[in-house]
Amino acid sequence: MALGDAYATTAQYRDSKEKTSVDDDTSIERELKATARYIDRQLGRALGFNQDAADVARVYTMGRGMILDIDDHASITSVEVGDHYTGVYDTALAASAWAKLPRSAASKPLPEPYRQIEFLSSAPGAGALVRVTGKGGWPSVPDAIVAANVELTGILRLESPRATNRVNEIGQVMSTSRAAQNILGELLAAYSSVSRVFA
Repeated sequence: MALGDAYATTAQYRDSKEKTSVDDDTSIERELKATARYIDRQLGRALGFNQDAADVARVYTMGRGMILDIDDHASITSVEVGDHYTGVYDTALAASAWAKLPRSAASKPLPEPYRQIEFLSSAPGAGALVRVTGKGGWPSVPDAIVAANVELTGILRLESPRATNRVNEIGQVMSTSRAAQNILGELLAAYSSVSRVFA
């Protein structure tokens, strides 16, 4: 799946909710994408848990020290240093001049993304532009994220037991749960440009 896609398919959603009709697949797909972006925002994952289909160049500004924080990357193929004022990249670093951190990311039971670049010999000056080329995102979507995508969509669609507080004797929803009441507002708030302070 590409960046911007949902983490679960409409078929996975229907299987988990025991729905056989494909009539609602268009709206299910839209809501799976919406809750996937909600998950990204809540977890602070700028690129999400999918990954780019091909290498993409992303630019970061170097701080002080030898380590550069980057967005999650499943792979990194090149690192280049550019001039902050001209925007020209004239220094492509040898692969031996930098390392991907955490070093053990790919060998964990659930492979994780790389989140930093460590410069091994000399670091670009503070304020220098660093262009990192590779596949952003995670090596694979964790099962827990797929499950959360399905369950949050079920709450949003009022098709999950977690979505309701009370059902009458003929199966009609009489009131919705706190989770169901808050999910739409939280989905929208996740896209707000206003900073939120949590106590």
